[in-house]
Amino acid sequence: ADNVYTYFGFWGTWCSFCVKYLPYSDSIASLQNANLVYVNFGDEEGKAKEFISQYQMKGRHFKMSVSDQKQIGITTFPGGIIIDQNKKIIKANISPDDALNYLKSIN
Repeated sequence: ADNVYTYFGFWGTWCSFCVKYLPYSDSIASLQNANLVYVNFGDEEGKAKEFISQYQMKGRHFKMSVSDQKQIGITTFPGGIIIDQNKKIIKANISPDDALNYLKSIN
């Protein structure tokens, strides 16, 4: 079977660069070798859902608290990690544009 990777994209409505980089993240969802999972930090659920709808964000969506963010060491927004099908982290603290380029290069 072909390798399939998952990009976990970290974002918040308070992050102006997150909006700027959404097209890169959303493009990941259209790649055959990749899945897209958005992880929101620090927003109330209603505010996050409104943002997701407004920007028509693709992929699956999860929410974590700011304390979760600090506990797992997420410091870059927008940012994310890429894991392989064996759940091994391939890239960490990678921006959506760099993630898209990386995933295209290994397609």
